[in-house]
Amino acid sequence: MPGQRQASVSEKLGALSYILFFSGGLWGWLLYFSLLYYCGWYLLYILVGPGPFGPRAAYEGTFPGALRGLGNWKKCAQYCPMTLVKTADLDPDKTYLFGFHPHGVISLSAFITFATEALEFSRVFPGITPHMLTLVQNFYVPFMREFLLLHGVCNCARRTCLTLLSKGSGNAIVLCVGGAREALLAEPGTFEIVLGKRLGFVRVAVQTGASLVPVLSFGENNLFATYRPDRASRLAKVQSWLLRVVGLGFPVIRGTGLFNARIGLLPKQGPIRVVVGKPVEVPRLPPGIDVRSKEGQKVVLEAHAKYCVALRHIWHTYKDRFAMERTGTMRIL
Repeated sequence: MPGQRQASVSEKLGALSYILFFSGGLWGWLLYFSLLYYCGWYLLYILVGPGPFGPRAAYEGTFPGALRGLGNWKKCAQYCPMTLVKTADLDPDKTYLFGFHPHGVISLSAFITFATEALEFSRVFPGITPHMLTLVQNFYVPFMREFLLLHGVCNCARRTCLTLLSKGSGNAIVLCVGGAREALLAEPGTFEIVLGKRLGFVRVAVQTGASLVPVLSFGENNLFATYRPDRASRLAKVQSWLLRVVGLGFPVIRGTGLFNARIGLLPKQGPIRVVVGKPVEVPRLPPGIDVRSKEGQKVVLEAHAKYCVALRHIWHTYKDRFAMERTGTMRIL
């Protein structure tokens, strides 16, 4: 980006640490096959092991968040650089469900904001304990599982959402609502948000009484140059098949390198502003009302509509400050 300062080596290494973590799933599965006997014992422990470090950890958040304050995450945030923008206070006596948009290729700003203290989340929102949620399959990968848990990250199963939000005031969960499908739409300058038919997170909110908090990350989609194949192409069909079968998106990307700016797997430099919107209060369903009943569905749809309005409000308020290089408007798909 013209006028963008050059990142220091330490900042590049900070960004590289997330890339290595993000690709850890691949190396973890290779480790499974190379050390099948030992990993079999590991898998047995995380499935049926006793205590807070066994299977409970991934849905109850029983691990200490000991790695949230690592210095490399501060360097990673400075690399872009990233900024956390607060628009309203959050009452620590309530619970919250943060919806993060857009997913981007690797959700870098989501992780840095909510799974680390690089942007001083605990100071900006005192009394709020965030748990970023990610795919269930990530918690079957040796070492990656523990790495996630030590950042307060849990799996995104519905059971986990309900468990964490039922733990009491001040607890919050963070979902990249658009998921893998939205990752395949990531492209510099664009804001294509997969949200129109995503109702699961709203159902969780009305069941628990958690307030919905829209979060819009200006710059997340600019981290990598991406290639979006024609929908009829073989590559697009392979991407769609992988999305259906394993629930993962595999966009074709090009970043920058430690020493070669033209090609590499490091994200490109460029400012990222993570705007946390005003909470959207939603009614809690009375006991005995099924969230999928006609009455429950009406409440969910009304809450979803309010959430979309709040997200659009963030966009219209900040687009001319933080998205000056946009190629179009924000689209909710």
